[in-house]
Amino acid sequence: MVREDVQTWILSKLVEVSDGRIPMAAMEAGTQLRRDLGLTSLLAVNLVLDVEDQFGIEVTDAELMHLGTVGDIVSLVRTKLEEKAAGTS
Repeated sequence: MVREDVQTWILSKLVEVSDGRIPMAAMEAGTQLRRDLGLTSLLAVNLVLDVEDQFGIEVTDAELMHLGTVGDIVSLVRTKLEEKAAGTS
């Protein structure tokens, strides 16, 4: 999947799970998942499960705990996909 496609998919999923609290066009890398989007722990776990299914990657509990912003999620998924492509994950 192309880098921009990864970001677009994640942003659209964030709009969905946050009940449209912030439109996709207004989200930035620094948008806070909890404060700005209102993501609860349960919603964050569900989001990660969707990400894992969509991209065929695994996110550890420790990685989940460090996801604070939209940019964190996008960066993590891109890194995981690069590792998967390189055969290092």
